[in-house]
Amino acid sequence: MRKFLNPDMVLVMLAGTLFNWAAFVQAAPGSEAACSGLLAGSEKSWLAGDYEGSDKFLKQAESLCPDLAEIYWREARNIYDRLEALPREKRPGKQESIK
Repeated sequence: MRKFLNPDMVLVMLAGTLFNWAAFVQAAPGSEAACSGLLAGSEKSWLAGDYEGSDKFLKQAESLCPDLAEIYWREARNIYDRLEALPREKRPGKQESIK
């Protein structure tokens, strides 16, 4: 019966994992701080109801930290809140496909 895990393959997978982790840890520490500041500015604008201002902060943060999921969550929240602020008769209709 063959071994399921080849020791050489385990070492290759471990090395690849460590390489990816090292690249993640060393990814521009200044950009993380800049993204945090931009997210804080976005939050202040959102709390004031300035969704366009919030979006501007988020676009800047997206260019610095494209892998940060928080940015995309906040963009979706801005879109949702814009629609919720519209009167019901001005909201776009729902498109349902029931088959």
